[in-house]
Amino acid sequence: MKTSKRALEALKGSIVKWNKIITGAGVDTGPDNCPLCMLYFPACDKCPICIETDEMCCDLTPYVAWEGHLKGRYPRNVFDSKSLRLARAERDWLEALYKKLVRRNKQKARGK
Repeated sequence: MKTSKRALEALKGSIVKWNKIITGAGVDTGPDNCPLCMLYFPACDKCPICIETDEMCCDLTPYVAWEGHLKGRYPRNVFDSKSLRLARAERDWLEALYKKLVRRNKQKARGK
């Protein structure tokens, strides 16, 4: 299945969100400031993350560890070395997914 341009743009927006969190210029407010969630929530089954993991609500991504470490802290931000590591892990996971989906789209466009 080809990933839509709109979904790829939302995924890029999510990467930008995590870059801001990593640098201290942003916070995580869950689905309220996630471009993918703003596009798909609560119909997560159409989200590229859900399609990739076959799980809802970013389960099976580094987000679960991030959320667990911040235990009720809101808004969620980087406050120690572990939260920084976890935020980077989420950003890196999203970047890897973005590259994979772009590569898959290119292959489909070439008829492979």
